[in-house]
Amino acid sequence: MLFRSFLREMREARSKNDSVALEAARQERRKEIAALSKADLVLTYSTTEIAILWEASDGAIDARLCPWVEEIAAILPSAPSRSGLSFLGGFKHKPNLQGLEWFVSDVLPLLPTTTQLDVYGSGVGPEVEALASAQVRIRGFAPDVSQCFDGYRVFIAPLLAGAGVKGKVIKALCQGLPSVLTPIAAEGLGLIHGVHALIA
Repeated sequence: MLFRSFLREMREARSKNDSVALEAARQERRKEIAALSKADLVLTYSTTEIAILWEASDGAIDARLCPWVEEIAAILPSAPSRSGLSFLGGFKHKPNLQGLEWFVSDVLPLLPTTTQLDVYGSGVGPEVEALASAQVRIRGFAPDVSQCFDGYRVFIAPLLAGAGVKGKVIKALCQGLPSVLTPIAAEGLGLIHGVHALIA
């Protein structure tokens, strides 16, 4: 989805209070909306994105919802057999690194010192490795994505920026894994706080 570029850039600029980056994102928005306005139809997984496109184009973009299909796990581990927190995200995508850094610096210290966080994702570099500690294990790329969910007590998606429906959140829910999400991570999924996940 082309337009996610401006939305992602705009949110990142706002999260960093960067006025120069925000203006660049506004210029990108004009280009992307102009390009999408020429399409006969735009498909998206998110009702939020439909609203954003409709508003940004004054109704000129015909955007429709496309379903996301995911298999639901047949067997789920019982709660007593689960432990620790799991994070999944490719680190070449800046919102994943930003969210993980924020969680480790601002949220993890509020949890019991026995809390263990396992970090999965491709593109692990020095910035991610620097987050390793007694509480944070950097697991890196997972050949089988199920290992990022099986056996964990809670999945976290602490995204402060980004755009679009998050496949990792859908996958965690389909694996029966309780999830704690920021509003951006939960965006477009129609999740209800305290029912489907905790949204904070």
